[in-house]
Amino acid sequence: MVSILAVQQILLACLEERVHQSIQQEIQEFQQLRHSRDPNTGGQPSGDDIEAIFDVFLSRNIPEDGEYLLAIADGTIYRASSLALPIPFQADSPLVQRWAQTTRSQMGTETLFEERTLRSSDPIQIRYGVEPVFARGDVVGVW
Repeated sequence: MVSILAVQQILLACLEERVHQSIQQEIQEFQQLRHSRDPNTGGQPSGDDIEAIFDVFLSRNIPEDGEYLLAIADGTIYRASSLALPIPFQADSPLVQRWAQTTRSQMGTETLFEERTLRSSDPIQIRYGVEPVFARGDVVGVW
């Protein structure tokens, strides 16, 4: 029994680390794109057109199952990696509204309760990374 619990804890820790690394990788890839040259303009800097940067990033990245990429501009979801977003990722959800207002990088875990039947609600855990995008000293978007 003890060995089963130990193996379970080790597997959960490995999964947590893999998810954390995946989130960090997506943020790093976005930052690289943000500071790169735009091939559509003959190699000019990407500039401050955050929506164009979001478009390029989302067109180049295919999320894994259960992974969602959200691009927030002007406080609302500009574009997402999936047309069918789960309830916690809908534009009017408290979680997305909080992310839209962020001014600093964050990584975290949220436990939410999603009602699936009239009698019970099952907790779901969301692991996330939020990266604000600045232009001229102001937050112009959130990744």
